[in-house]
Amino acid sequence: MSVSHFYVSKRLREVNRQVKFALFSYGAHVTPQRQTLLSSRSILITQGDGEHHYNHVMEKGNPLHIQLKYLPVLAHQFKINFHRSLDAFKQHLSHCSSHHHSEYSTSSSGNADMDSPNSLGEAKKKDSLIVQLDALCKADPDDQEALHALEILVQEIKPSDDPEGLLLGASYLKLATVCASSCNENIFKGLSYAQKATEVYKNLGPSLKLATCFYISALICTRMGETKKAVAYLEESDSVMKRIKVTSCDEYCVALKHDVQSVMGEACDLFCNEMRLEIQSLFGTAKMQLGMHAEAIIHIHKTVKLKQKLLQAGSPDLGAFYLDTAETLRLLNDHKTATNLCSKALKIILKFYGSSSREEAKVRSLLSKIYCDLGKYEESLSETDSARKIWMQLGEVDEVISLNVNAERLLVRLERWTEAVARLDEVIEATRKGDNFHTIALVLAARVFLLVRNSDMAHSYCKRALEALEYQGPCSQTAHTLLLLSIQYEDRKEFDEAATLCKKAKEIFDQCLGQEAAVTAAELEGKLGCILMHAGKPEEAIPYLESSFSRLNCVPNQDLLYIHFYLGLAYPHIQKLKESVQHLEAAKGALSTSTNVSTSMEVAVHSNLATAYSALDKLDEAVECQKVVVGMLQKNDVKDYSLKEAEARLHYYIRELTLSKDRVGKA
Repeated sequence: MSVSHFYVSKRLREVNRQVKFALFSYGAHVTPQRQTLLSSRSILITQGDGEHHYNHVMEKGNPLHIQLKYLPVLAHQFKINFHRSLDAFKQHLSHCSSHHHSEYSTSSSGNADMDSPNSLGEAKKKDSLIVQLDALCKADPDDQEALHALEILVQEIKPSDDPEGLLLGASYLKLATVCASSCNENIFKGLSYAQKATEVYKNLGPSLKLATCFYISALICTRMGETKKAVAYLEESDSVMKRIKVTSCDEYCVALKHDVQSVMGEACDLFCNEMRLEIQSLFGTAKMQLGMHAEAIIHIHKTVKLKQKLLQAGSPDLGAFYLDTAETLRLLNDHKTATNLCSKALKIILKFYGSSSREEAKVRSLLSKIYCDLGKYEESLSETDSARKIWMQLGEVDEVISLNVNAERLLVRLERWTEAVARLDEVIEATRKGDNFHTIALVLAARVFLLVRNSDMAHSYCKRALEALEYQGPCSQTAHTLLLLSIQYEDRKEFDEAATLCKKAKEIFDQCLGQEAAVTAAELEGKLGCILMHAGKPEEAIPYLESSFSRLNCVPNQDLLYIHFYLGLAYPHIQKLKESVQHLEAAKGALSTSTNVSTSMEVAVHSNLATAYSALDKLDEAVECQKVVVGMLQKNDVKDYSLKEAEARLHYYIRELTLSKDRVGKA
C-alpha cells in the first residue's frame, strides 16, 4: 500500500468513525420521559412517533408512589406526569438522520473499493449491524422482543467493529432509555446500562450523550425511591451541560451537511435547552420529595425560562405548561409566581380558544384556590363563580359540584351563611346517597348551622349525613369532615353528639388501608376518650385512651401528650393512683418535646400532677409542681385557673409538708 493510499484510507476511516458517532445522535438527544412537577393528569409517554398512556406510577408498591406518600402535607396532592415534547425538532432530527445514513453509506463504499474482498464482507456485516442497532434503538419502548434483541445484539459488537466504543455506548444508552421508561423489572437493569454508557462517553469529553447518561441514572434512582442519589446524578448531568460547546440549530445542520468533522464535540442549542429542561424539572421533583421546597421552587423557575425558549410565544402548549406549573408552585406556597403564570395562561387560552372554554375554567378554578390560600376570599369566590358558570355550560356536573363544595368555605369566611347553605343544598340535590360529595355536603351544612347557633337544623343535617354513610364505603375525606363537625359540637359542649361523630370517623378510618389511616384511627380513639372525659364518663373513656396509647406509643406522636394527660385524670376514678402519677409525669416530660402547646395545657398538667402527688403523700414533689403553676399564672391569664386559688393550694401543700416532717421528727 502506498503512502498516499494509507492516508486516504485513514481519512475515510476517520469519517466512518465520525458518522457512526453522529448516527446515534438521535439516540443521544431523545431522553426518556421525565417526571415533571406540572400536572395531575394521566401519564403520557412519547417516544419516536408513538404515544403510550399508562398509570403505573400511581400503583401501590411502585417506589415512586411510596416516596410520594410521605411528602409533606401540601405535596401529597402532587402526582407524577412523564411527557416529552420534541415535535419542534422532528424536522432537524429527520434531516440529520437521513444525512448520517447517506454519508455513512458513501464512506463504507469508499472503504470497500480500496480494501480486499474480506474487508468488503466485514464492511457489509458492519453496515448490517449498525442498521439493526439503529432499528432496534428506534423500536417502541414497550416492545419487549426488540429490547431483548438489542440486548443480544450488543453482545455481538466486537472491538474491531467499534474501536472507540461508540456503537456500544449508543446501544447501552438506548437500553437504559427504554428501561428507564418501563413499568416492570427492566427499570433495575436500566441503571447498569446507563452506567456502562457513561463509562464510554466519559472518555470522549463533555457531550449531550454523557449528560443524558447521568440524567437517565437520576430518573431511574428517582423511580426507585433513591432520591439523594438522583440529585447527585443530576448535578453531574448539569455540570456536563455547562461544559458543552453549543451551536445554533440552523448552523449545526448546515455544518453537518457539509462536514461531519465541523460539529464533532458540539451540540445543537435546541437539543441542549430540551435537555436542560429535563434536568431542571427532575431536579425540582427530587427536591420536592426531599422536602427542600425553596430549592425546588428555584428549579421550577428555571424550567419556565427554558420552556419559553423551546415553545413559541402564545402557543396553547405554553399556556398548558403555565397552568400545570402554577398548580405545582401553589402547592409549594409560591403564590406570587403561580398567580403570574395563571394570568399568562389565561391570556393565551382566551386568544386561542376563546371565552368559556374548558381550559379557561381550569385556570379560573386554580386562581380561586390561590386567592383562597392568600385570604382573598372575594376574589376567590369571583373566580369560583366564573369557573362554575363555564362548567355548567359545558355540562360538567362533577366540576360544578366540586366548586359548590369549595364555595361553601369561602362563603363561611365571608359570613354569608344563607348562600353557603344554598350551595350545599345544590350539591345534595344533584347527588345520591352513597356519593362522597352528598355526605360531605350534608356534614358541612350541619356545621354552618352550628356556627349560626341553629341546633335543630344542625341535628337534622347531621342525622341525614349519618344515614347517608350507610350507603357508601369508607372514605377518608368524609371521615375528616365528620371529625370537623365533631369538633364544632365539642366547642358547644354538646359532648354526646361530638362523641358519636368522632366514633363514626374512627370506624371509617379503621376500614381504610395503609399506615396513615391506622395512625389516624388510633389518634381518633384518643380524641374520643378525651371527649368522653369532658362528658363526665371516665370509665367509658379509659378503654379508648388505653387502646390509643398502645397503638401510638411505638411511633413519634404529639397526641401522646394528651393521651397521657387524660389517662392521668381518668385512672383515679378506678383507684389506680400510681398509674395516674406515671401518666401525668409522662405528660410533663412530653411538654418539652411537643410544639404549639398552650399555656393552659402546661398549667393543667402541673396542677393535676401536684394533686396526684399529694394523694400519694409525695408532698415535696407536689410543692415543686404547684410552684410552677403559680409562676405561670403570675405571668399569664389562663381560663379556668385562678392565681389566688393556686397560691392557696401551694400554701396548703407547704403546710402539709411541714406537718409531715414534724411528725417524722417526733417519731
